[in-house]
Amino acid sequence: MEDLKKCSQCDKELPKTSEYFYRCKRTHDGFYTICKQCFKTGYRKEKKIAKDGFKICSNCDKELPATNEFYHNDKIGRLGLRSWCKECSSIANKSHESSVAKKKWRSANKERLKESARQYYIANRERVREAEIKYSSSDLAKFRRRKSHYKRMYDLSEDQVRDLLDLQKGCCAICGESLDTSYDVDHCHKTGKVRELLCGSCNKAIGYLREDRNIAIAAAKYLEKHNG
Repeated sequence: MEDLKKCSQCDKELPKTSEYFYRCKRTHDGFYTICKQCFKTGYRKEKKIAKDGFKICSNCDKELPATNEFYHNDKIGRLGLRSWCKECSSIANKSHESSVAKKKWRSANKERLKESARQYYIANRERVREAEIKYSSSDLAKFRRRKSHYKRMYDLSEDQVRDLLDLQKGCCAICGESLDTSYDVDHCHKTGKVRELLCGSCNKAIGYLREDRNIAIAAAKYLEKHNG
């Protein structure tokens, strides 16, 4: 019988193969928790509402009490808790420990690996270049670039950004338009503090208004005056 894996976003059970899931060295089974189709569509799924005093784990979908017994603390996360429950976090950590052992081996054999990679590149230069071009335009590469951008620019994880999106019900915090396709993380340029998620137009607009409340009010009065 074919081994199945449940996508953590659309909840579909699909064959656990590279045809349906991208490979990931950090997970215990070697595949991402999100299926390829969800990567392409922005991995949005219908929001599940937890009962008062409870929180739904974004990985296993279990509804658990929103306490430190089941969730680790997180300053940015909803209710001050991480989006993954402790059980899911523990499984991920064990996988991480395995990857740490591999990193130690790689660190001890840097020159050997470097020379091996150099010889392979010399022998397969065109093939490597074609693979690089193909990968750079793939959904997985876009996801990884986006994830790296959130961490580097705002110190946010993908789950934390998803929590913000859920809090805003998938809509821009200013105009209310749907953010299903794309969105910007708005932040204060003076303090670096993350505010909310905006559509590209609204994010550019407050930038053009120099993030000045008085200018924004003056602009609103101007439009009211000339648009009746």
